[in-house]
Amino acid sequence: MLALNHTLVGAGIGSQIDNIPTVIALSVASHFVLDFLPHVDPGTEFAEGELKPAIKYFLAGIDVFASVFIIVLILLARPGLNQTAVMVGAVTAILMDIFDLRIDPVVWV
Repeated sequence: MLALNHTLVGAGIGSQIDNIPTVIALSVASHFVLDFLPHVDPGTEFAEGELKPAIKYFLAGIDVFASVFIIVLILLARPGLNQTAVMVGAVTAILMDIFDLRIDPVVWV
Protein backbone atom coordinates (compact mmCIF):
# COMPACT_ATOMS: atom_id res chain seq x y z
CA MET A 1 0.00 0.00 0.00
CA LEU A 2 1.26 3.47 -0.72
CA ALA A 3 2.78 5.53 2.08
CA LEU A 4 0.15 8.21 1.52
CA ASN A 5 -2.65 6.01 2.87
CA HIS A 6 -0.73 5.07 5.99
CA THR A 7 0.61 8.53 6.77
CA LEU A 8 -2.74 10.28 6.32
CA VAL A 9 -4.55 7.81 8.56
CA GLY A 10 -1.80 8.17 11.17
CA ALA A 11 -1.95 11.96 10.90
CA GLY A 12 -5.72 11.78 11.27
CA ILE A 13 -5.34 9.73 14.44
CA GLY A 14 -2.84 12.27 15.78
CA SER A 15 -5.17 15.13 14.93
CA GLN A 16 -7.89 13.66 17.14
CA ILE A 17 -5.85 12.37 20.09
CA ASP A 18 -3.28 14.34 22.10
CA ASN A 19 -1.91 11.42 24.11
CA ILE A 20 1.30 10.44 22.25
CA PRO A 21 1.50 6.81 23.48
CA THR A 22 -2.10 6.26 22.38
CA VAL A 23 -1.37 7.88 19.01
CA ILE A 24 1.61 5.55 18.54
CA ALA A 25 -0.39 2.44 19.43
CA LEU A 26 -3.35 3.33 17.22
CA SER A 27 -1.15 4.41 14.30
CA VAL A 28 0.80 1.15 14.36
CA ALA A 29 -2.46 -0.81 14.59
CA SER A 30 -3.92 1.20 11.69
CA HIS A 31 -0.99 0.12 9.54
CA PHE A 32 -1.91 -3.54 9.94
CA VAL A 33 -5.61 -2.85 9.41
CA LEU A 34 -4.88 -1.02 6.15
CA ASP A 35 -2.48 -3.72 4.96
CA PHE A 36 -5.11 -6.35 5.70
CA LEU A 37 -7.40 -4.77 3.09
CA PRO A 38 -6.90 -6.12 -0.44
CA HIS A 39 -4.90 -3.65 -2.49
CA VAL A 40 -2.42 -3.33 -5.31
CA ASP A 41 0.50 -1.01 -5.79
CA PRO A 42 3.72 -0.99 -7.81
CA GLY A 43 5.39 -3.12 -5.11
CA THR A 44 2.89 -5.93 -5.69
CA GLU A 45 3.74 -5.81 -9.39
CA PHE A 46 0.17 -5.44 -10.59
CA ALA A 47 1.47 -4.79 -14.08
CA GLU A 48 2.85 -7.51 -16.32
CA GLY A 49 6.41 -8.12 -15.27
CA GLU A 50 8.33 -6.26 -12.64
CA LEU A 51 8.56 -2.49 -12.68
CA LYS A 52 11.98 -1.06 -13.41
CA PRO A 53 13.80 0.31 -10.33
CA ALA A 54 13.80 3.84 -11.76
CA ILE A 55 10.01 3.77 -11.98
CA LYS A 56 9.73 2.44 -8.42
CA TYR A 57 11.99 5.23 -7.14
CA PHE A 58 10.03 7.84 -9.07
CA LEU A 59 6.70 6.58 -7.70
CA ALA A 60 8.15 6.39 -4.18
CA GLY A 61 9.32 9.99 -4.45
CA ILE A 62 5.91 11.19 -5.59
CA ASP A 63 4.26 9.19 -2.80
CA VAL A 64 6.48 10.64 -0.08
CA PHE A 65 6.22 14.17 -1.46
CA ALA A 66 2.41 13.95 -1.61
CA SER A 67 2.29 12.63 1.96
CA VAL A 68 4.42 15.44 3.34
CA PHE A 69 2.65 18.09 1.25
CA ILE A 70 -0.84 17.07 2.38
CA ILE A 71 0.17 16.82 6.04
CA VAL A 72 1.74 20.29 5.89
CA LEU A 73 -1.47 21.63 4.32
CA ILE A 74 -3.52 20.05 7.11
CA LEU A 75 -1.27 21.59 9.77
CA LEU A 76 -1.44 25.01 8.11
CA ALA A 77 -5.22 24.84 7.74
CA ARG A 78 -5.76 23.84 11.36
CA PRO A 79 -3.20 25.74 13.47
CA GLY A 80 -4.75 24.55 16.75
CA LEU A 81 -3.82 20.93 16.12
CA ASN A 82 -1.17 19.24 18.23
CA GLN A 83 1.52 19.20 15.55
CA THR A 84 3.64 16.72 17.46
CA ALA A 85 0.78 14.21 17.70
CA VAL A 86 -0.01 14.61 14.00
CA MET A 87 3.60 14.04 12.96
CA VAL A 88 4.11 11.14 15.39
CA GLY A 89 0.93 9.53 14.05
CA ALA A 90 2.04 9.92 10.44
CA VAL A 91 5.54 8.58 11.05
CA THR A 92 4.54 5.63 13.24
CA ALA A 93 1.79 4.62 10.80
CA ILE A 94 4.39 4.09 8.07
CA LEU A 95 7.14 2.80 10.38
CA MET A 96 6.42 -0.88 9.68
CA ASP A 97 7.14 -0.33 5.99
CA ILE A 98 10.27 1.66 6.76
CA PHE A 99 11.60 -1.21 8.88
CA ASP A 100 10.82 -3.56 5.98
CA LEU A 101 13.31 -1.72 3.74
CA ARG A 102 16.23 -3.92 4.74
CA ILE A 103 16.57 -5.52 1.27
CA ASP A 104 14.71 -3.51 -1.36
CA PRO A 105 14.62 0.22 -0.55
CA VAL A 106 11.33 0.67 -2.39
CA VAL A 107 9.56 -2.53 -1.35
CA TRP A 108 6.72 -0.43 0.10
CA VAL A 109 5.92 1.22 -3.20
